[in-house]
Amino acid sequence: MRNIKVITLITILSLNSCLGQKSIINNMAISQRELLKEYFLCICITEGFGDKKIDEDDISQSVYFDILRYNPEALQKVVSTR
Repeated sequence: MRNIKVITLITILSLNSCLGQKSIINNMAISQRELLKEYFLCICITEGFGDKKIDEDDISQSVYFDILRYNPEALQKVVSTR
């Protein structure tokens, strides 16, 4: 009887751990999408003021490139859709 309680407890704790990981992954995906939107806006602003060469004085694009967890090819597609 005691073994069944221990096995049940271990099973419950394992399932709880798995459910918590899913929530963390979903939150990370949402935050990465929001950062990608901000990166796109940064690209748009840079292109909108092309004659002022904002990208020479502003490091925002490189910071977004570093913190986004997307492939460089995906980020290049954002830049090429301008």
